[in-house]
This record gives sequence, structure tokens and C-alpha cells, in this order.
Amino acid sequence: MTEEASGFAVSTSATRRPRPSEKTLSFAALSLWLASLVLTGLAFYAKDERAVGVAILTMGWLSLLIGNLAWFANPLFLWAFIRLRHNQRAVGLALLALLLSLDTFRLSSYWSDEGGGATTVYAYGWGVMLWIAALCVLVAAAGTGRVESRIKAGGPEEADEWARPIGFALCIAVLAAAGYLAIRDRQHASSAERERLSGLVFKRGPVCGAGEPAVLQPLGHALGPVEVRLPGDMQAADTPALERLKRLPSAVDASPFDRPTSLLQWGLPVVRVAGRDYSYTQAGDDQILTSVPASAPAAAILSVSVFTLQGRRQIGAKLVEQATGRMVFDQVWKQEAAGPRYCPDYSAFPDEGQQPRKLVAEALGVQVRSAHVLGQGAGPTRPTDNRANAVIVSNTDGLGSTSSGSPRPTRGAIPQGDAAGARRLWSGNRNCPENVGWSGEGVAGRTGVDTGWPFMVGDRAFYPGSRQHHNALCAGSHVYLYSGTSSNGTYYLSLEKRRLTDFQQTWSGTVVIKDEYLAKGDDVLRVDTVNEEGDGLTIGLAKELTGRTAVVKAPLRLSR
Repeated sequence: MTEEASGFAVSTSATRRPRPSEKTLSFAALSLWLASLVLTGLAFYAKDERAVGVAILTMGWLSLLIGNLAWFANPLFLWAFIRLRHNQRAVGLALLALLLSLDTFRLSSYWSDEGGGATTVYAYGWGVMLWIAALCVLVAAAGTGRVESRIKAGGPEEADEWARPIGFALCIAVLAAAGYLAIRDRQHASSAERERLSGLVFKRGPVCGAGEPAVLQPLGHALGPVEVRLPGDMQAADTPALERLKRLPSAVDASPFDRPTSLLQWGLPVVRVAGRDYSYTQAGDDQILTSVPASAPAAAILSVSVFTLQGRRQIGAKLVEQATGRMVFDQVWKQEAAGPRYCPDYSAFPDEGQQPRKLVAEALGVQVRSAHVLGQGAGPTRPTDNRANAVIVSNTDGLGSTSSGSPRPTRGAIPQGDAAGARRLWSGNRNCPENVGWSGEGVAGRTGVDTGWPFMVGDRAFYPGSRQHHNALCAGSHVYLYSGTSSNGTYYLSLEKRRLTDFQQTWSGTVVIKDEYLAKGDDVLRVDTVNEEGDGLTIGLAKELTGRTAVVKAPLRLSR
């Protein structure tokens, strides 16, 4: 009796259709696949961007250009699904699609457009997990289809039937692994990292667990300059400033510490770099960046280092109080192995509240400066209409030489011991004394310090912003700075007048000169004379290449 009952049970089991059925599993796999298209699949380092599944489906084929095959799991998935709907074998296709999908975890960068733009992958979203789960379920569906075919035909058990339990097991393993990695990353991540992982599953590389940079002993309000020592700066007492700046080509790697303007805008009153003290000074209603040779002792030393360890870039910053030698903070930011971000967070252009700006502000007890940048204020004699059409009073054709009565260029003014430029002839300065004028060599391109070219008055340097041309005509206690450009037979002369004592701008404007001969070519017209008569200007011009000269008049239109 027992044997008969047992035999009946085996016979019944052999003919019973599996549950869930192949049809149910196939449509469950398709539902998961469609759901993955509307969920975040990948997150990137660039601006914390995220891509949903449908965007990856549209552009993911470009990953073939970098040797990644994960995207091709999609057409294989659809092909396998169609074959199952026609009662055809699909185990091989489904398994191949699943294997290709795993290549996703080898994808370090993502081709975001057909023009070749790529961005580094930061983390994986639930869209990727559901997508892989859908492929696992399809493997189980394909195996279930073989079981149903065997039962219907009454034949022996087939080898492909193993795909049913394997597909189920893989689906459970994928979801369990995703949950484990999600929990692990959040347990070890810093607060900033956990915030970035919100809505995602797990990070592609190790999470950053470093805490927020902290001040050991606040310095309080800095009473003296903060001296910044950049990478390569020897800072030896017997090393001339010019030689020290020549040793700073790597300073550009230390952004934002290599930009005095940034540090000043963070709230530091005076920043010392390579023997010069930079600060913003009042020039009328404007603030202008100036520098003078270092004199008073520094309140603190900010030493910056940039180096590479095991292929990863690291930036270090150490602040020491000069008088007592005590450490205010000592912080290192390490570049992540999988992306361009640093651990802990570091920004080359930090906003208020971002590092390293927040650390420096807390250490020195400073606040963001309310001072505005040069040119944003309204001086007492600014032009109400800064563009005026000129009338050509006279002009003379040259014979390839400059006018005989034109002033000769003077040397660029370089203070003793300063690295603003070598003592050399600078043709942009006209009628200027030996110690007044544009420096012969700008500092911006050679050292990474973002001040632009200095205009020197003795040993004091003024930095009136970025300029394409550096031309000056000195006239007693004032200087006229000018530049020009030509377009369609018209020459546009930008002209401003400043006081040499404090470099305050008296007026500025653009003179429009319609003359095809003066506007021909790309060279800047030389300004030989500027005479102010009432509310108008009389300007003497010369064209360096041809020797052509002209005198033009233009209204000034100042608001008083």
C-alpha cells in the first residue's frame, strides 16, 4: 500500500505543471525591465548628475566604443522574451543576456553623447538592480518553459531545466547583495557621502568615511597677514622674489589656495604670497586689488602641499600661528580612486560652507567680505553714456614709420626685489616715469597667481582686472589706460582715466571711430595725446605698422 501510494505521488509530481508558470515569469521579467527604465540607473561625479534607465537604453550603445558590452543585454532580453512567447528555447539567450549585464560593474565612465563626451560613474541606482533582477527572472522563465515542454511531451527530464532554480537563486542573490552593499555603504560613509547616496543603492568605489575637517585651535581674528606658502616655494630669506615665483609652476594644482583674490574674498584682510602683501583697498567708491612688498610679521603661515601617492592626488593644508608655533589645523584631502572627487569633500571653487573655504574661515574667525569687485561701484564722475562717436579732425598717411614727435616707449616699472616682471622695455607704457607703468611681464600665466598684470606706481602694484592689451599714457598725476578693437571699418577705442595716487577711476568710455584705414588690421592704435576740453576729448592717434596718424574729437558726457 505504501509503495503504491508512493508511486502515485511520483507520477503526479512528474506531470504537474510548475508554478509560477513560464508565462507568468516572462511577463514578470518584462515588468521589472520596464520599471527599471523609469528609475535611476547610474549616478555620475559630474555635477551629481543621474541617468534613468530609458536614457541609458538610448545612449548606452556608445559604451561599445570603450569595450563595454552591458548594453547589449537589452536586445538579447527582448529576443529571448519573444522566443518564449513562441514556445521556443531561450535559455542560452537569457543566460547570455544576464552575463553581459554584469559588465555594468566594470563601467567606469559613461558616454553621455554622440560627440564623445564622457563622465565618471559614481554609483548604481535601483534601476540597474531591477534590470539585472529582470534578466535573472527571465532565465528562470526560460528554464520553466523547458519543464513545461517536457511535461507536455511526456519526455525525459531535459538539461535546460536547471535554469529555473538557478534563475530564482540568482534573483534572490542580486537583491540581497544590493541590500547588503546599500547598508554597508551608509554605515561607513560620511554625512556628505550619505547625502549623495540618497536614492541610490551603492557606490562604485569605496565610500568616503572621513569626517568634516576640523580646527584644532582657532586662531581668532588675524591681526596680521596670512602668508601662503605654495608648492615649490622655497621661501628662503636669501631667495629673491623673482626666483621664488619661478619655482611655483605647480601652484595651479593648489586651487583655490593659489589665488589671492579668492582668499581675500573669503574674508582674509591681507594675503602674503612670495614676498608681497595682497589686499583690497578703497579707490573712490570702488575696491581695487593692490600689493606691496611684505613688511610686518605674518600672523599665521598657511603651507599648501600637492603630491601623488599610489596614483592618487593629495592636497594638504597646514595653518600654524606664527607667534606661538601652535597648530591651528592640519588637513589632507585625498583623491578618490574611482573618480575626481576628494575625501573629505574639497572644491577648487568653494562656496561659503564648502571646503576648504569653511575650514579657513573657522580657523581665522573671518566672514565673507562685503566689498565688491573693482568696477561694480558707481564713482562720482562715471559717464552716463560711455559710448561716443568721434569726429576725425585730421589724418596723415604714414610711410611706414611713426610720427617724429611721438613720445618714445618707456621701461616697465618693476620695484626692487619684486617678481612682477623683469626690468625691460615695455612698449605699452608711454610718457611714464621709470617707476610707473605696466609691468614688463605679467604674473598670471607664469605662476598661476590670478591677479593679472600689475600697474606699478613705485613699489605698489595695482591690478585693474583681466585685459587683452596693456597700454598706458601717463599725463602728470594721472594715467590713461586704453585698448582697442576693429570691426567692419570701425575702430572702438576703450579709454579710462585713473589717478596715480590711489588708482581711482575718474572716468571711462568708448570712442567709436569710423575710418577704414585706422580700423584696418588687428593692431591696437597708439594713443599719443589726450586733451580734455570742457565736456570733450581731443585724442591723437597713430598706427604703429603704417605710421598713419589722426586727431579725433569726441564728447565726454560725465555725470557730476
